[in-house]
Amino acid sequence: MSRYVRHEVLNQPADFVQFMMNDFLTKHGFRLENFKGQMVYRAGGGWFEMPKFLVWGYENGVFHLEAWTRYLILPGVYSKEKDLDGFYGALPKKAYKKDLEQLVARLHQPVGAQQQNMSGAQGMPQQNMNGTQGMPQ
Repeated sequence: MSRYVRHEVLNQPADFVQFMMNDFLTKHGFRLENFKGQMVYRAGGGWFEMPKFLVWGYENGVFHLEAWTRYLILPGVYSKEKDLDGFYGALPKKAYKKDLEQLVARLHQPVGAQQQNMSGAQGMPQQNMNGTQGMPQ
């Protein structure tokens, strides 16, 4: 079994970590499923995108992350677990690892800074106190 494993001391509120993980998992198309007797998050069907797997936990301020890929041989038949390094499938694995590194960096941000980044997100003007948009009429 070859997995990318990372432990990070975050000391963040558990609800903040849960929110950030739910956001990450949703945006990257992960869904929870039973895979070979283990509950894992999985993204990618295998024919056009390499299947990506993820397991995470958060306890006593320590964030635990395991991530790996597998190659689809036939429908429902996968190769052995592959970590996020190595030559075969290097581009998709590199992109997956980069996404995970960005996730960990976001988890380290102070909770107030994350909320500030979320206000007015996606180029939308923030609302003034009187409820009007921040752009001139």
